[in-house]
Amino acid sequence: AAVSKLWWLLDLEGGLQKLLEDEQGFAALRTFVEQTDEAAAAALDFVLEVPKIGKCESEEEQMDMARQIAQRHPMEGIEIELVTPDQLQQRRSDALKSFAENQLVDFISAKDSDETVQRVRLPAQRGFGFSSHVLWEQYTVPADAAGWIYSVVGV
Repeated sequence: AAVSKLWWLLDLEGGLQKLLEDEQGFAALRTFVEQTDEAAAAALDFVLEVPKIGKCESEEEQMDMARQIAQRHPMEGIEIELVTPDQLQQRRSDALKSFAENQLVDFISAKDSDETVQRVRLPAQRGFGFSSHVLWEQYTVPADAAGWIYSVVGV
């Protein structure tokens, strides 16, 4: 399970999307989140509701659905009567990213996720060489350790 969990950490948003599509995986995530963080559970509800807007046939129905969602999930800077589907889509995108970086990491780290991360397939499991940007993009090599670090990494 440890290796699977490492793969999940390389693509948090893709992994979260797969969990949302997988009934058993989603149930495990939902149970974990409800036990650990009520606000995150509410954010998860919001994330699941916003796509319903796209299933509405008319623009008027979409606006009504957007107002209903905004009323159930009050957000700073969003006026219920003036909310647009695009605003909610942007908030959903932000919520997905935040959820993936916080609650999903907690879930993956927990023993409760072992079976789920083994069973649910990620979108694409890439070789480490294609994921090196995850490690190096934000890392600054200290000048006094550069030779040693580069020699270890180059092995």
